[in-house]
Amino acid sequence: MTADLKRDERVFLYPKTKTAPTICYLQPQATVLAKPDLASHVQVLVDGEDAPRRIHADNVVRTLPNHDSAKAQTPRRRPALPDGMQEAQLW
Repeated sequence: MTADLKRDERVFLYPKTKTAPTICYLQPQATVLAKPDLASHVQVLVDGEDAPRRIHADNVVRTLPNHDSAKAQTPRRRPALPDGMQEAQLW
């Protein structure tokens, strides 16, 4: 992904790395100003801002992930104990 980013390309900032900047959590749209450097950082201009930002290429995506397709989280059922066993009291 990092090698095929082009100047003036429209992208989104999306947090994927543990140290992603706070701006990535807002998922704004941005324009690529410079290709990735040796440290895999891309210079982008976020919409509505005047100063460019240097963002790691892993936090730059062309389309936002679709969270609607994710499976709904259902609570896990506790496994049944074998016959003759019971839970130990903790107090």
